[in-house]
Amino acid sequence: MGNALRLGILPFIIATSAVLLVGLTLCTAFFGVFPDGIQRSAHLLLVLFLVFAMAFQATFDSTDTAQGGLKVNANSVLIIAALSGGAIATGHQLFNFDAINNRYGSITSFEIVLGAMIVVALFDACRRTNGWPIVILASLFICYGLFGAPA
Repeated sequence: MGNALRLGILPFIIATSAVLLVGLTLCTAFFGVFPDGIQRSAHLLLVLFLVFAMAFQATFDSTDTAQGGLKVNANSVLIIAALSGGAIATGHQLFNFDAINNRYGSITSFEIVLGAMIVVALFDACRRTNGWPIVILASLFICYGLFGAPA
């Protein structure tokens, strides 16, 4: 299963996500944009799939998978957890856009949890692609928004 995952399934997921992301971007460039919540959610979902699938593929050790074994470590479990949280949060926004939009800013406690999940997933994706500086800067901006100067 490890070799099939490393050599077949993950490259297919990465390539499919990349093609879908390019297709979605070109579709919106040529035919007009979707509503903002759908546009952001779809792009973010595809980018998260790309980042975490590539990160998961990098966790494989070629000597372990040569025998066909799949070695699960803490890093791969964190990648799967971050991808799952990000996919659930963006999927909620994507599929429930009309209901969320009709509430005019009323946020449920479930959506606060989903918001925290997407922030954690985004911080992890940013850390994996750009490093710690962007995560620290984004954290400072969030802390300033929460605890900074009053309006």
